[in-house]
Amino acid sequence: MNLTTLEIKAALGSTLRDSLGSIDKDLWSMWSTDSRQKTQSGLFIAIQGDNFDAHDFLSQAHENGARGFVVDEKVYNLKKSNYNFKATFFLVTDTIAALQKISVASAKKLNCLKVAITGTSGKTSAKYFCHQILEGFVPHYFSPKSFNNHIGVPFTLLDLNPDHKLALIEIGMNHPGEIEKLSNLVEPDVVAVTMVGRGHLEGVGTIEDVLKEKMSLYKQGRTHIINVDDPRIFTDYKKNFAKNLIGEIESNNLKNLDLNQDLKNENVDIIKVSTKDMSADIFFKVMNVQFNDFEIEGHIFGQTGKAKIHIAGEHHAMNIAIASAVAFKAGITADQIWKQLTKLSPVWGRSEILKSKNDVSIYFDAYNANPESMKAFLSQTTHLSEAPYFIIGEMLEMGDHADAVHFELGQLVAKTPHKKVWFIGPSSASFLKGYQSLKNTENLTISNTYEETLALKYQSMLQPSDWVALKASRGIGLEKFLKNFV
Repeated sequence: MNLTTLEIKAALGSTLRDSLGSIDKDLWSMWSTDSRQKTQSGLFIAIQGDNFDAHDFLSQAHENGARGFVVDEKVYNLKKSNYNFKATFFLVTDTIAALQKISVASAKKLNCLKVAITGTSGKTSAKYFCHQILEGFVPHYFSPKSFNNHIGVPFTLLDLNPDHKLALIEIGMNHPGEIEKLSNLVEPDVVAVTMVGRGHLEGVGTIEDVLKEKMSLYKQGRTHIINVDDPRIFTDYKKNFAKNLIGEIESNNLKNLDLNQDLKNENVDIIKVSTKDMSADIFFKVMNVQFNDFEIEGHIFGQTGKAKIHIAGEHHAMNIAIASAVAFKAGITADQIWKQLTKLSPVWGRSEILKSKNDVSIYFDAYNANPESMKAFLSQTTHLSEAPYFIIGEMLEMGDHADAVHFELGQLVAKTPHKKVWFIGPSSASFLKGYQSLKNTENLTISNTYEETLALKYQSMLQPSDWVALKASRGIGLEKFLKNFV
């Protein structure tokens, strides 16, 4: 962030109180929403949450260096007698909306290529792979956390500075219209949807609704990266976004989908990526799949190559292809990208391979979960040298679909080689029904919540030669199993 007091006031349309200096010369380059964070003459934005109100901590923020405050006007008028320090106050009606407006004003001042990535699964991994390919070539910024909502996206924009030539911005959603609103804030130059699956059904309803939400990202951008392996993405893009297209595809007849058909849009640059169709602009054929690595060969805009990827999970090939498309658009040559691919590594909680204190091997993929990512996870474990112990947790935000998808999950786990299974979550009864429809339950344990006693019992069974594989939605908190074990 690099805004003057006048620029912030103009962006907010706010009332100014007790300005400390020249409103057109004072420059605000640091910001915070955490009163404990040290900022040197920084701007503090007072967010009101469900369980806290940052207006109660303005004095602490001032002690830690804040000299400017964006505050709710009504709260300020009620509590201003408590603010017995000199500072610049911007009075607004909604501090979250103010955060968003400041972030937009800040980003508009920068000459920075903005890349927005969404998808039911893979958006954080794709963002992280982009970072690893770009590192050493293009000065860029990406949020180290999944800052992808109405607060997190502005955080990312505010962290950009004039040295950054590219910004990697993750965009998520859990209710209708969220992606479009967030992408309107970002105004990205390059956009990509990793895949569309059954995620956040509680908030949006059906897979068709998820598709509509994810695809709304393509309303933005001068470059569209298209996963042509995903028939939902390909068909919807063809129907709603591309112009002057060759051929016709019936959206309700995916069996007739021909991935060799070209996509053309006279208004944007389209980059097609695929692991199946060698006519795509970027094509990675997956080969020699092992548990903790796989190989890809193919081409990046005609430049052929081959790379060994040291990551568990061949499903990451599409995320890597998308990341390669971003890097190519940023000016990195195809030859340089091929060399960078051999250096890729997983992000925390996604396809991590760990060791316990007593040398048990751990496959930890418990940052998020939906039916499609669960299927990929279970498939990946079949490459292990021996059947694993499973700890499987709830796929959250499934809404009315929860019983059906957890019954399906129970069946998938039953069909996947394993020694024992512990399922954790409120849909345990549905998981049990699915599992026992195909397999007896002598090696199955279920619990509605994570229980430390069960975790200790599970750990006591594991021997140095064993594998334990963990996956669940982030809210289940399976990382607790790793505490004092790794």
